[in-house]
Amino acid sequence: MLSMNVDGCETPRPQLESAPATSTTTQQHPLDDVDAVGVGWQHACVLRRGEVWCWGNATFSGGNAQTPANLSRIAIAGSVQQLAVTAKQNCALLEDGTAWCWGENNDRCSNPARANEVFVHDAQGRPPPVLLSTARPRPERVGTDDRLTSLSLGTAHGCATTESGTLLCWGLDFRDAYGDACAPLHAPTTVIASGVTSVKTGHFWTCATANGERRCFGDAPSAPLLEVGIADHTAFNGMVNASCGLVEGGVSCEGSTDGGLLGVPPGQPPLFETPTRVAGLDGAQSLSLGTYHGCVRVENQARCWGGNAFRQSDPASDDAWVPATRIDLPAPVIDVQTGTDHARALLRDRTVRCWGRNLEHQVGVAARSDHEPPTAIVLP
Repeated sequence: MLSMNVDGCETPRPQLESAPATSTTTQQHPLDDVDAVGVGWQHACVLRRGEVWCWGNATFSGGNAQTPANLSRIAIAGSVQQLAVTAKQNCALLEDGTAWCWGENNDRCSNPARANEVFVHDAQGRPPPVLLSTARPRPERVGTDDRLTSLSLGTAHGCATTESGTLLCWGLDFRDAYGDACAPLHAPTTVIASGVTSVKTGHFWTCATANGERRCFGDAPSAPLLEVGIADHTAFNGMVNASCGLVEGGVSCEGSTDGGLLGVPPGQPPLFETPTRVAGLDGAQSLSLGTYHGCVRVENQARCWGGNAFRQSDPASDDAWVPATRIDLPAPVIDVQTGTDHARALLRDRTVRCWGRNLEHQVGVAARSDHEPPTAIVLP
């Protein structure tokens, strides 16, 4: 994202504070007071007391590459009100209405003005004062004078609503994800000029409510799912074309059954052309989808289903695919989020448990592994 003020001056660059390695003789304390959890491809971040802490793949999280399993505080000058995390990027909305983003920037989702250390001018023709290295990204301010009110990130693009009712989007506009296919890589751009009250982005789509009507761009789910509130399939590698939504107290999905995300074993049948209910998820109150698995919150429990190659859907089973299964956790669940092949739950005591694949330390365990049981994230 843009890293200069409207007068062309460089925006102060916050510095990363890395968590020290934990001594084997030091008592570890669970990460607590967590307000929100965001899960990416191989990393995760939490919002805690107005601050953002991240771990996992350091290129995506902005964390410490030497100790990626440890939490690193992303030091942003201000109190964070909203955290948005996607495949390889992250954004934080501050109390003052500014947004700061960081992570891998190949598609300029994190910093529209700079990508892969290539010198790129912004929308007004002004050069950025410094170049951003995608190997160790730092938070960059979104370049707009408008006061932002909400953020939403797709796989490779981002959008924000403003206090004046405008919808701004940036990043990779693959498949016309926000209606500007002629300019696939550019700075934050006005997509809807007025009347916008909310925005939701997905894999390669964007939907906004403007003047009381829903407007969608890109590969949005079908009308039945849009009518009830949507949760797009966030398969970061784009291998599965599927969408799910909370429908009449349960979960309905449509698209390809490859991988088992739609609640049936892979390929049986190969395609759901209309939304079809997933068994065992009645009473679902939230929904999050990984590449081949999904999780919901039902009566303060986390239930997951689908592909289980890394025990991301059922830590107690080595079956390749599982139906809806309750995850054994030590306290009631208030939120559950999925990554590509792992998951995280925010518990009522405001601690976090992670499980599934740990190849890039995204479960918070120092030793890499193909699967980990629900594990408490600890403070540095």
